[in-house]
Amino acid sequence: MKTLLAVTSIGVAFTACLPSKKTPVSAAPTVAPAAYDACEGKTAGDACAVCAPDAKDCVETAEVKACDAEGKCSSAGSLVQ
Repeated sequence: MKTLLAVTSIGVAFTACLPSKKTPVSAAPTVAPAAYDACEGKTAGDACAVCAPDAKDCVETAEVKACDAEGKCSSAGSLVQ
């Protein structure tokens, strides 16, 4: 709630809205999204993408990538032995 303050000086009225001293109740706490794991639920050799599907600031390279034996998304060419 805001408090209305009116001050008169030399016949001129000044009005200002001042914030109340009560601290507003915040909304429910925000929960950070889980970190993206490109190989979650996949096995070695499955195709993957380094960028999360909803990442707007990530650009995927054109090279083909696949999950390696350690569960990391790597260049598919590095998996061939």
